[in-house]
Amino acid sequence: MELRTEAPVSGKRGVILFALAVGGALLALLTVYVLPMGIVRLALMGLFACLGALFGVAHPKYAVLAVVFYIFGGLTFYFPVNLAPPLLALSLSGALVGFARGDAVQLRTRMFNWVLAFFLLIVLSSFTYAHDLRYATTSLTIFLKSMVVLVLLVQFLRVPRDLQLLMAAIFLGTMTTIFLGILFPGVGVERESKILGTVSWMRFAGARADANVSAVYLIAALPMAAYAMRLWTGKLARVLIAGGIVLILLAVVFTFSRAAVFPLAIIGIVLMIRDVRNRWVNGSIIAIIVTALALTPQFYLFRLQTLGNLFSRSNQDWSIFLRVKALRTAWEMFLDHPFTGVGLNNFTVRSSPDMFVRIPVHNVYLEILVGVGLFGLAAYLLLQLCGFVEYLRVRRAPWKPEHEWMRHIGFYLLISHLAALIGGLFLSLPFAYVIWIPLAGLLAAGRIARRAERENGGNFDHAQG
Repeated sequence: MELRTEAPVSGKRGVILFALAVGGALLALLTVYVLPMGIVRLALMGLFACLGALFGVAHPKYAVLAVVFYIFGGLTFYFPVNLAPPLLALSLSGALVGFARGDAVQLRTRMFNWVLAFFLLIVLSSFTYAHDLRYATTSLTIFLKSMVVLVLLVQFLRVPRDLQLLMAAIFLGTMTTIFLGILFPGVGVERESKILGTVSWMRFAGARADANVSAVYLIAALPMAAYAMRLWTGKLARVLIAGGIVLILLAVVFTFSRAAVFPLAIIGIVLMIRDVRNRWVNGSIIAIIVTALALTPQFYLFRLQTLGNLFSRSNQDWSIFLRVKALRTAWEMFLDHPFTGVGLNNFTVRSSPDMFVRIPVHNVYLEILVGVGLFGLAAYLLLQLCGFVEYLRVRRAPWKPEHEWMRHIGFYLLISHLAALIGGLFLSLPFAYVIWIPLAGLLAAGRIARRAERENGGNFDHAQG
């Protein structure tokens, strides 16, 4: 049976949806606005909302890809309206319509589903031990939103070309947030001052409040650019992509994030080893790195040198001092509650007697460990391991020659996921989209690989199943 990944809305349903959207717009128009100019403006907004809603329900794949672009572009930070929730709702509505018409649930990875259920059970049980349910509920809500995006991506990314669209959404969204940061200097920056001194500086934060988190999002997009470099063979296209890579590297540098050094270095080494036989790509990577280093401010190099204070007893760097103290406090709290934890995301409130200020652990894995205990961390790590398992499936699948590039897509998605996980060694972002969106891509790729194994190849752009 042919899988209808972009099933059109029937005429009757289309009329009903259009009437509902127009009726809602007209109701708001009559009850809120009285000035003619306001009426015209609202009518136009209603018309565009209607058209967008119809397109989103009819083509839910593009709605969820728009959400990915919106997340990596951070457009809500620069614009007053947050379009991500309605776009996500449209994609979810499209999925429900598809289920009503007989579409199957695509997320059938047993290991992932069982471990996810187990992890959710542990998280919910941790509410029993939580000191502040607000913190636990907020963290759970963030996790559930990430899971909705993951499930929808796996549901609608059904053919190899869809994965290319996902990577394009990530890369273009990242470039968008960089360009917006350039166009609006002083908006997407984080001002930081040294407490034990008078030195202050501005850090590029893009569309996020924390420059360190912004650096992880930027680095996670680099493998997508490396894949684009391999995909597009034209000289102009490669020059433009190389320029984009330089901009991403410079944006990472101007976050002044010390935590960014480790994932950036590992990704750079892995990509060079992987593409060592491709002289053009390898030479481009070296040229890009040299250019970025030449443009790196001396202040950032000096800031990196302070990483040596991590193991110094006479630590004068206040930022490092707080992070080390948070890590030690979290470890001691875990030893007191090794199996139950202190409650999801409750380290911040439970550590108040020992910490000068309320800060997170600044380590994803210790944050999960102290929050939900050993079994919770084991389940969390197994969820991430599912991405590697699916990559192995993609690598070994019997692809036809026209889809051999799926192995490259699986590799670059894996590297992007790995970059986010390495960044998690220095930040508390266990449920951030930057971790779960590349994982969703790997799960979707594994699902496509299963179909390749069953059919021993095939034209997946006209998905048969």
